[in-house]
Amino acid sequence: MARLTIDTGTAGNPATGDTLRTAMTKANTNFEEIYSLVGDGSTGLITTSITNGDLKLQANGAGAIEIDTLSITNSTITSTTTNSNITLTPNGTGSVVVNTVSIRDNTISTNASNADLELSANGTGQVVVDAPLKINSEIVLGASENDGSTTAIDLTKPVAILEGDSRQAQQRTYVLNDGTYTGQLMYLVRGTDGGVAGTASATQAIFVTVGKLVNSSGIFATNATFNLFTQYSSMRICVWRGDCWVFDRVGD
Repeated sequence: MARLTIDTGTAGNPATGDTLRTAMTKANTNFEEIYSLVGDGSTGLITTSITNGDLKLQANGAGAIEIDTLSITNSTITSTTTNSNITLTPNGTGSVVVNTVSIRDNTISTNASNADLELSANGTGQVVVDAPLKINSEIVLGASENDGSTTAIDLTKPVAILEGDSRQAQQRTYVLNDGTYTGQLMYLVRGTDGGVAGTASATQAIFVTVGKLVNSSGIFATNATFNLFTQYSSMRICVWRGDCWVFDRVGD
């Protein structure tokens, strides 16, 4: 409704304006419209009586909407207090939800089904973790231990510790299947000798069969079995390049 203006007549009031009844009717109508937006002042609520209606606050030009110490300009929310935080605090067991990402206590998770949670820096920036990193409750990198009972190397954990069995002169051969994504790193570490604590497995005790690989000479091979550990080596690094594994060194 457009605002109703009370006609106050001309100077001297020669009975040319609205009658008292008409003027007060306009005043009531104007206040009713304001009341329908503001609501009952005793509740402290600003509401609208329009069914399913929006409640809008709109600044003019380059102006901003200020609520206590917060300023809202277009899609930007800032604090008007120097060096102050902006704090979002849910109630009880609730979470702070931003699009499909939820934040609860010190846990950040995604609400989208089967979606990755990605951290991406801008330009030449990097993602910096200023604390020990845990994956699957393991510090820095998740590690799997293979004692020969399971020959397939676990690709979900970047570090695979492979146990040998040279005491019985038995060769243990593990299987490294195709990688799951381009650039995947696997660290194959020589483990103990048949479960003997503190005893490194012998050179000839651990072999790995690789479905697809390229060796240091650029030769492509399939389903090839190699002894990846020399007499003095304890670890081999391999990278899945999208079509095969590339090792820092293959065979000795």
